Amino acid sequence: MAVFATMSNHRRSFCLALLLVLILAFRPSIHHKSMSERFEGWMAEYGRVYKDEQEKEMRFKIFKSTVENIEASNKIEGHTYTAGLNDFSDLTHEEFMSRTCGRCPTM
Repeated sequence: MAVFATMSNHRRSFCLALLLVLILAFRPSIHHKSMSERFEGWMAEYGRVYKDEQEKEMRFKIFKSTVENIEASNKIEGHTYTAGLNDFSDLTHEEFMSRTCGRCPTM
């Protein structure tokens, strides 16, 4: 601490600002939920209950992929929409298509 006391005010201010930036840059955000917390919240919101842990783990992997795709899509500039989670966020593309377009005409 003796070294810090002998620094000029300008240099001390710079060091404190740099330290603050480094602390903020490398700490996890307290507002950022883990993916598993997001999944549990989504399950509660949409009333999802799975038959066993194996199915829950499979659905979690699909959900995680969906979230990653949504976040990547929302980063693209120029879109006139914002993607988000919905009731289908734990389904594969094939499952979604079979549930929603089972009777859709083929093109």
